[in-house]
Amino acid sequence: MPLRHNPLPQDAARLTRIILSLNEENADLKARVAFLEGQLFGTKSEKMTTIDPT
Repeated sequence: MPLRHNPLPQDAARLTRIILSLNEENADLKARVAFLEGQLFGTKSEKMTTIDPT
């Protein structure tokens, strides 16, 4: 994802909206990473079954 080099607006309200939007995007990306890490490194269902010797 390329970085944008657009000049920042001088309006405080617009800057606040940008920050809130980026915080929301960051939270979404963190949730995606956590989900994918769980899929990759989470507990596995391939457990060995015990055999009853009787």
